[in-house]
Amino acid sequence: MSGSHEKEAVEILAEAYINAYSVSRNTKCLVVILIDDFDLSVASTFDEREYTVNSQLLTGFLMNLADDPTKCGREKVSRIPIIVTGNNFTSLYDPLTRHGRMDFFTWFPTHEQKLEIVKHMYGSCISRQDLSRLSQLVHEFHDEPVSFFDALKNDYLNDIISRVIRNSGSLKIGEVEKAAKSAFAQGIDVAHLRTLAIQRKAVQRKDYIRYPDVAKNNQAYYLPGQSGQNF
Repeated sequence: MSGSHEKEAVEILAEAYINAYSVSRNTKCLVVILIDDFDLSVASTFDEREYTVNSQLLTGFLMNLADDPTKCGREKVSRIPIIVTGNNFTSLYDPLTRHGRMDFFTWFPTHEQKLEIVKHMYGSCISRQDLSRLSQLVHEFHDEPVSFFDALKNDYLNDIISRVIRNSGSLKIGEVEKAAKSAFAQGIDVAHLRTLAIQRKAVQRKDYIRYPDVAKNNQAYYLPGQSGQNF
């Protein structure tokens, strides 16, 4: 939702809207447009960011579309729902978010939905035998969002890179890439993933201490009695 020149964001959205209408008309299927992280697009304004021409054009286009969803520029179309996601919509232009133009709702996935999302997230790098252990991990850290489990995969990769550097004494891209591919091909160790989850949660809650003998690895350790939640 940005662009290299003025009005490009509007052109991108208008083309997507017209294409969505064409698909819906030709297939007789319901079609929606999904814009992820809309609050980070040019439609948002912040104190440290000037309200640009692109912002004005995109906001104006969306308001016109909301007022008459059967007209996109000069094209006559059918109404196509637009769903936007984000964490903070207070930075959007107020008239765009008024009743009748935009409806808000907060979605929290159920435990079953979260479990299915995480299983899909790790489906290509975890064995079928470990799926039950992954379910236990999601259950243990049930209060964490889906993004927490996505970040764990990055933590796992970072841990692999750190081990390669410690063992070789230098950072060689080829060795790191080979080690990462090998680790994911063999399957992620869910037990180690749980250790990383505990460390991440400890850092988030700032209830960790650092021991001198592992200070060089900058590892966070849970205080006694805080080794995760059991249910």
